[in-house]
Amino acid sequence: MIFGYRYRSAGVLLEPGASEAQLTQHPTAQYGEPGTHAPHVMLEHDGCPIPTIDLYRGVWTLLTGEHDTRWCKATQQLSFRLHINSLGENGLADVGGRWYEDFGVGTEGAVLIQPDGFVAWRSPGSVDNPYATLEHVLDQVLCRTSR
Repeated sequence: MIFGYRYRSAGVLLEPGASEAQLTQHPTAQYGEPGTHAPHVMLEHDGCPIPTIDLYRGVWTLLTGEHDTRWCKATQQLSFRLHINSLGENGLADVGGRWYEDFGVGTEGAVLIQPDGFVAWRSPGSVDNPYATLEHVLDQVLCRTSR
C-alpha cells in the first residue's frame, strides 16, 4: 500500500483527534492531514501543468496559500533551509481549484511536507508569529532541542 495510510511518529505533529483516526483509509478520504501522504493536485506554473509532488520531491517544503506572504518571510529567517512554494507566487496557480480543499488549509494557511512526501504539519490559516511557529514546528518534527 503506497497511498491511503497514515503514520504517527515524533516527526509528525498530529492534530487534535488524529491519534484515534484509522491508520488506513481510501486516499480520497484524506485531506492533507499530518501523517498522511500529501495529496496529488495538478497546478500550473507559467501555463505548464505541474503536479504537487514535483514541488517537494526529496526536500523539506512549505506550501502556502496565496494571501499570507509572512510565511515566506519567516522561512528566510530560519536556521533550517525550507523550500517554499506559494500559490500565486512565481506563476504557481491552482487552476483546478482543488489545492485548498485537498490540503485542508485556507488562503493564509501553510503545509509542511517531509522529503518523503508526507505531511508533517499544517496550519489551516494565519498565525500571529509565523517565524516562531515554524521554529517550534521544526524543533518538534526534527527532534531538535528547544532553543
